[in-house]
Amino acid sequence: MGGRKKINLWFTVFFYASVLFFAVYLFRQKDLQVHIAHLRPLWLVLSVLLLWAGFFAATLSWRKALQVHDIHINVRMAVYSHGISVLGKYIPGKVWVIVGRAFPVTAGGTAFHRATLASLKEQLLYLFLGLFISVVPVLIYYPAGYVTLILLVSLLLLGMVLFVPVVHRLAASLLGKVTGKELDLPLIDLKQSAGMGVYILFYWLLWTAGFWFFLISLAGDVAWVQALAFPLSVCYGVMAIMFPGGIGIRESIMTGFLVLTGIDTDMAVTVSLLNRLWYITGELFLFFLALLLGIGIKKKS
Repeated sequence: MGGRKKINLWFTVFFYASVLFFAVYLFRQKDLQVHIAHLRPLWLVLSVLLLWAGFFAATLSWRKALQVHDIHINVRMAVYSHGISVLGKYIPGKVWVIVGRAFPVTAGGTAFHRATLASLKEQLLYLFLGLFISVVPVLIYYPAGYVTLILLVSLLLLGMVLFVPVVHRLAASLLGKVTGKELDLPLIDLKQSAGMGVYILFYWLLWTAGFWFFLISLAGDVAWVQALAFPLSVCYGVMAIMFPGGIGIRESIMTGFLVLTGIDTDMAVTVSLLNRLWYITGELFLFFLALLLGIGIKKKS
């Protein structure tokens, strides 16, 4: 009982801290100024619906990741545990993104270590597949530049670390020496990850399609390939450990890529800034849905 109380305490601290840091972020956006010449409301509504659908699909991916590690929860608990921790990315350091959603699952009696490992594996696979998707637009628009080189090297190194045992052990050893701690860096089995990969690709598809409609709502007719600026910017935002939620990194990469692909600078900046607010609507949708479901879960408990 003492261990469970300690976990509940940490989860409470995490919950209120994530809300606080998220509120601070929103407050800093109060002076945000953008200029939109022509807004297409229908496309914007469709983009938001696809975004929200992607967030819901992400909870199913989380449930699948737990199933792979022999932790079985229903859809309601998957939505609750993932949604209640979705604002944790705004807390400095990426650790809360991994462990936040493992807290509610552990409080239900499963091993915290296994739940955290499942969360980490799903996040790493999410990152790898997002970079893989991003290769397409970069090769089309920038086939012989440093951007392509950086992306291909990032994808190759991450893939080798995650899937190749020899490279995985070497990376774990090097990271352990740098941090001074023995790190439990997971090796991902290709067969084991296939099920998770399908779910992850599905919500990447929903989000990217939603971003394409979001682009259309602001900039008019745009090529579908330009929408793949979304996974590219999100992935490097995730890898920027020192920037909570990838703030600044995502916007810079998205702006640069959109300009590179032919969108004028003012519109690219507008899209990248409003995209953050667009994405936040999905986070809030899932967060409040989790709060509603959490009321029923606590009553049942």
